Formats: sequence, structure tokens, C-alpha cells
Amino acid sequence: MAIKSFWQTWFGRCIFKSGNIHVYQNPFFRWLTFDSPLTQTLINRKHPERPVLKYIDALLLGLRLKEGAIVLFGLGGGAVVHTLHAKIKTLNTPTCRGLSAASKVTMDPADNPRDVEHGGRDVEHTLDIVEISPQMIQVARHYFGIDTLPAYPIHCKDAAVFIKTANNLQHILLDVYQAHDYPKQCLTESFFQDCYDALNPDGILAINNPDPKLQTIIITILRKIFNTIPMSIPIDKTTNQVILIAKSIKPGWLINTIINN
Repeated sequence: MAIKSFWQTWFGRCIFKSGNIHVYQNPFFRWLTFDSPLTQTLINRKHPERPVLKYIDALLLGLRLKEGAIVLFGLGGGAVVHTLHAKIKTLNTPTCRGLSAASKVTMDPADNPRDVEHGGRDVEHTLDIVEISPQMIQVARHYFGIDTLPAYPIHCKDAAVFIKTANNLQHILLDVYQAHDYPKQCLTESFFQDCYDALNPDGILAINNPDPKLQTIIITILRKIFNTIPMSIPIDKTTNQVILIAKSIKPGWLINTIINN
């Protein structure tokens, strides 16, 4: 995601720089930028599971409704992953298979053992992370504590490629906006059709959109493909909107169920 600076980023010093990736920290917070004043990731150094950026809780609202296979598109610094892991534990759902100290990265489809891509067998309570940048994966590991979590599989792949072979997903979380733009391959009707096809009959797609100019484009495509009205949640004091849409759940029921849970 991308968002303007907060007070949490005051008095920071740069601890890592490579290309357009910059990592800063102060005594309490650590954050990531991409050669711009916009903050991509912001975590509490002592409690990374507590979301600092308000959009994260909204992005994960659908998890209250049903457990199942989750795919997160866009790792960034891993703030969403830290919060997601904590929520999975709170909901008393099993974590992913393989609790080793280091996350597993699959660089090629042939090396990918995950059922989420190949047949959808036994996909309850799993999390797969898809990140296109190998450097971003390394930064998330070394500077944002991803290695302290269970070994959630991280697939170094384009989201638009990964989704074409994914199936039996309960939740798709789309958080791919970068410093200045939204990946064009993730803004097409074809991409969102692939998301629809990959979801279970009652699956939910959640999208973080920080760019108001794209809101109408995204919603128009979603209404056409899902044949229903998306739920849009404005994030206080930001330009972000989190969009939720379910494959076979009516918008009113989705809203009421989330509120009551």
C-alpha cells in the first residue's frame, strides 16, 4: 500500500537503501518507502501484529465469516502478514503447515508443492503470499520480522500469473499498490475474472485501493464479473478505500454479518 507519512515516522533514520527501497526506523516504529514520501509499510517494532495503518483491519474483515485458504497478493514489508497471523491464532484456526524459522520461497511453478495452485486439496486454514519482487521478500525477512512467523509459503511470482492456476480459495487479499501506481496487469477484467474463478462459491475478494481515481474503474469491473455490488470502506484520514465483494453473498448480508461478528 502507499500512504502519506504519519507522526509515527518522525525522527527516523535510514537503516537500509537499495535501488528505490528505503527502510527507516525510530525507537518505536520501522517503515518502508519506495523513493517517495509515501509510506508503503509501517510496523510497531515491539508489537508488529498490532496494525498501525488503519486499512489493514478493514482488509481482513472477511476472515471473520469463514475459515479457509487465503492468498495475499503483495507482501511489502509484511505488516499485513503479521496482523493476519495474529488474527488466525485469535480465531483458533490452525496455522500453515511447516513451522520452521524461515519462510519458503518458490521461484518456479515446478517447485511449488502448494495445493492452492495444484488441485486445491486440503486447503483449510492456509495462507499463501505472492510477491513479484525477490528483493522485497528479502527486505521483509531481514528488516520486518517475517522469519519470526510460521513458514507461510511465499511465491515469487506476478499476481496475474499466479491467480490463473489457483483454485478453491476462500479469501483473496489484494494489496499490490506501489509508490506511484497500481500494477496494470492487476487492473484488467481478465485478472478479476481469474480471481472470481479461483474463489470458492462463498469466497471473498478484498482489495486495498489508495488511489481514488481507480475506484470507479475497479468497482465497474467487479460489478460486471460478480454481478453484485461491492462493499466499499473508506479509511479515516487517508485516501484508501477497502473494497469487499463476495462471490455468492448479497452485499446487505455481508455487511450485517461482518458487523455482528
